Amino acid sequence: MKKIAVLFSVILCVSNLFSQDLSTTYNQIADVCGIDIIQKIHNNRILIKDITPKSEISIAVLPIPNNKGEITQISVELTPLLVTKMQASPQPGIKVFDNIQFFVPTQNRTASTADLVMIANYSIGSNVFYIDNISLKNPEGTKQVSINRSSAEVQTNQLNQTDYAFIAENISQLSHSIVAQFSKLVGLKQVKLSNFLLSNSNEPQPSQFSDILADELEADFPAMANIAVKRNQKRSLDENVMYNITGTYYEEQDKIKVTAILKDPNTNKTLASATAYIKKQYLVDNNYSYEIQNKQEFEQRLEDLNKNQITNEFKIDVWTNKGNENPIFKEGDYMNIFVQTDQICYIRVIDIFADGTQILLLDNFQITAENVNKPYQIPQTFQCSGPDFGAETILVMAQTSKPLPALNTTDYYGYKKITDKLTDRGFSPAVLKAEKYINVVT
Repeated sequence: MKKIAVLFSVILCVSNLFSQDLSTTYNQIADVCGIDIIQKIHNNRILIKDITPKSEISIAVLPIPNNKGEITQISVELTPLLVTKMQASPQPGIKVFDNIQFFVPTQNRTASTADLVMIANYSIGSNVFYIDNISLKNPEGTKQVSINRSSAEVQTNQLNQTDYAFIAENISQLSHSIVAQFSKLVGLKQVKLSNFLLSNSNEPQPSQFSDILADELEADFPAMANIAVKRNQKRSLDENVMYNITGTYYEEQDKIKVTAILKDPNTNKTLASATAYIKKQYLVDNNYSYEIQNKQEFEQRLEDLNKNQITNEFKIDVWTNKGNENPIFKEGDYMNIFVQTDQICYIRVIDIFADGTQILLLDNFQITAENVNKPYQIPQTFQCSGPDFGAETILVMAQTSKPLPALNTTDYYGYKKITDKLTDRGFSPAVLKAEKYINVVT
């Protein structure tokens, strides 16, 4: 109840930002287009029967984005008004409800409960507002009926000034905006979600902000759009997950711009994207970091690793219980590390802490013939704890024929701390060599 009350207050604050003229414009558009669209739906009942034979049909109206596919403040304000006007101009056997679900999602029905879904986008002309590409689809997205565009003659100067990607007041609103933009992809049933990365960085990495946003998206995709989500919990794509959602974000003056991308993993083709902003001050006020804490040390570490990286002569892989694509571990989380090779070999596993300390986790463990091409979990289980947080690196080295040369170590709180330089890999001559590292954010 507390969350809903806060969100209601946000709606009131946002509404107060708009002048009476802009509110009047929204209502004028809704009055003209709402009546026009519901009449056109009624006129297409014969074609609609090919999608659903029901005599009584319910239609979920998805948020109407601009012609760039962005959910905007216009989308948020106009869509519910349009639906209200459609409801006030009833046609026999047609029920309409909105599915915008921005601020109080518990008050809206989901599109999956409807017989049909209405999707469209808007564009702004010279004193004309257009609702384009109107179509009705079944929830599976396999059949559709196209409806002619609708338009209203209104003053569009203020609308042009409001036609930009939605600026969220908090992470919950940000998540709602992203999901709403993907919800127009009717028939999308399941996605794999990866942590979003800070893009204006030499080495893009996720952050505390990424983790909180991913938590919100994981809840909102099924609740708002009936799209199941699998977080990046494994090292490879699950066979039954068809699409990937990845994302980036970067600072843009007083805002953080967030872009989410939906891709087909088989073709690597981008199928859709979503863009929204969040006020940077909200993250600052709530002490949510959007950069890793050890950025400079981390970038130098990767430069050293890449400068001296060898060419792999056999296959090696390393991952954690949260995958290997920029996993995030919060304080108190447990981490397990897994290794796999396609050769009989000796492996060494090093964990480089956020502060640069190198810990020898496993040394010269032999992958025998019966364990080749099988996951091996190193014995230690680690719990994430302070005081140093940021990006860690897990480095795995492997060579065939004989053990790796010994490293110089010293005792360090029950672990073996490596005193040799990171740049000194120390492989033996005349052997097959391989190494791989992944980065983990804590």
